[in-house]
Amino acid sequence: MMGLIRLGYTLPWMLTSLLFIPLVIPDSTFWFCLFTGLPLEALAFYFYMKAIKVSPLSLTVPFLAFTPGFIILTGWIILGEKISTGGFWGIFLIMAGTYSLNLSCAKYGLLGPLTAIFKEPGSRLMLLVSFIYTFTSTIGKLAIIYSNPYFFGIVYNIALTTLMAIFFPSTGDAASRKNLPKKSLWLV
Repeated sequence: MMGLIRLGYTLPWMLTSLLFIPLVIPDSTFWFCLFTGLPLEALAFYFYMKAIKVSPLSLTVPFLAFTPGFIILTGWIILGEKISTGGFWGIFLIMAGTYSLNLSCAKYGLLGPLTAIFKEPGSRLMLLVSFIYTFTSTIGKLAIIYSNPYFFGIVYNIALTTLMAIFFPSTGDAASRKNLPKKSLWLV
């Protein structure tokens, strides 16, 4: 429910902003990217919300730093992108910083901090989110190439919000769904 509220409140702004962006007539590549990326984005969004619910933020959110490391491969495969030496070392340092969060586990060996990741459920989930974002980011960039950043950003977020609203009733508990109108008014 927390994620749906966050998405839902952007919807009026997204719809209004459609009136102020350059007109784009997307081609089949754009639509392929949109319909390929949306289910992955919804899945990542679900796991993201679950991760921050089951584990402390300090042990979950930093694992999103692995996304650029994974994107090196997907960017190369899907878009033919190559990374500079400086870019590689920047990504390496970011990932090393995430590794250092569990450095206290180094007493169990060099791989101790990595195995500690898999003991924390939120860390595992966020690592999965990072891996999924690798594909959604690369697919999103391809969609931008075949449209423009404004159109893609708005249409993608409207479609994601709609998709999440459709599947929201099948997730969460009945109490959450019942309290949604009360919480919505409070957030306004």
